[in-house]
Amino acid sequence: MSEEQNDIVHVEILGRPYPIKRGQLDTDRVTQIASKVDQTMQALMDRPGNFDKEAVAVLAAINIADELMVLRDDHDTSDTSARKKAVQIETILTEIETTLDEAIAKNTNVV
Repeated sequence: MSEEQNDIVHVEILGRPYPIKRGQLDTDRVTQIASKVDQTMQALMDRPGNFDKEAVAVLAAINIADELMVLRDDHDTSDTSARKKAVQIETILTEIETTLDEAIAKNTNVV
């Protein structure tokens, strides 16, 4: 098998086969991604209404992009919260250090 053929992963979405060039992703990851797309499209096809596959593909892309954006927003919020907590901890540590330095200085003068 040629190296180029090893870079192709064969997946199926809505019953149609697609050869996907995997790039730097491993085969399992490409299969998982294709499965997510297939599941999302299938869920949309199962809804009432008469959607053609192109419309389903667009709706699936919008749904998956929304999921991605929600995850990124959650990550950004968590990251911001972690930064705020780190600043708070740093401030408390500075206060403790200052207090200890003052206590040491007072004790040194007494001796």
